[in-house]
Amino acid sequence: MSNRTANSTIDLATASYMALADARGTLIRVTRGTVWITQERSYDDVILHAGDAWTVERDGVTIIQAHDDARLCLPQPARPWWSVAWQMVTRRTRNGRAFMRRVGHAWASLDPRHPTPYF
Repeated sequence: MSNRTANSTIDLATASYMALADARGTLIRVTRGTVWITQERSYDDVILHAGDAWTVERDGVTIIQAHDDARLCLPQPARPWWSVAWQMVTRRTRNGRAFMRRVGHAWASLDPRHPTPYF
């Protein structure tokens, strides 16, 4: 069993398997071989061949087992804009949380009854 890393390529030997925990929305793309996929609390199983792709439909444990030597590609999902912005702020400032807290307090202190003068 191996752990999943984002934006990774994983090789599975014949009859080996891996488990994904709470991976709803994760795209699984098979670039070589054949895999069998089953999800927790699901009666339907999925078989993917080279060139096929499938998205995990629910949270819980998802088991992927290789029928023969297989290679999987698990691309990293797109992150929301606010997550990227938060990472940029915290990386570029010494204390990103304090900076964002000051920005929030400054924004909340603006009084809508007294608009900023326009020149």
